[in-house]
Amino acid sequence: MKKNAALFLLLFIGQYAYAQFDDLNHIDTFIYNKVYKNIAAYQIKHVLANAGDRPFSATDHFFYESVLPDADARMGMVIEKTDLVYPINTYDVYRITMNGMQFQNKDKIMMTLSGINPGHLFLVAVDKQSGGIKFISGQFFLSAISADFNLNRNDPSSFINYLFFKTYADELKNIQFGKRILNLCYYRAFSTALQKPVNLVLDTKNMEVVKMLGQKTE
Repeated sequence: MKKNAALFLLLFIGQYAYAQFDDLNHIDTFIYNKVYKNIAAYQIKHVLANAGDRPFSATDHFFYESVLPDADARMGMVIEKTDLVYPINTYDVYRITMNGMQFQNKDKIMMTLSGINPGHLFLVAVDKQSGGIKFISGQFFLSAISADFNLNRNDPSSFINYLFFKTYADELKNIQFGKRILNLCYYRAFSTALQKPVNLVLDTKNMEVVKMLGQKTE
């Protein structure tokens, strides 16, 4: 039953995108469509997981209306091209800022879906030649990007730039290597969002996962 409802929800995600402008000539809309679909799918996954084994019908709109907006609404995203240099030079890096699950309908009325917090910052990279997109940091499904960086498992300092990109949504600065225990590398940083020091742990055997304060950045 949960799989049926998930499929039903995913089929509806597309109606909130702007497919007629889904190309690199309209870069903001291109990024909006890709990011919106990723965030919506990610939130649906967690809504379903939080439901546990509770049965529900695919037409139970009270269950999924907290995830999807009205059909005429557009998610509030501010998309900005950054000066960040991605290791693959055909990619431009974009910062996306959001204020919760906030939408604006055709009448310019702002609406906020309660009970869902997708995060404030997201980072993506777009290949300006092929249109490929990498989801780098934020509360959505992330791309595997470690192979794009010049990482040396024997040199923990080589991971610092990679960690900056991976944890961009956590607003960290001054990332410094602390110590290494077997395959685990420990780093210190300061979170401007939390206004306090934080610790990072990276497993050189699984470099796509970065742990911070006991939480996982996936």
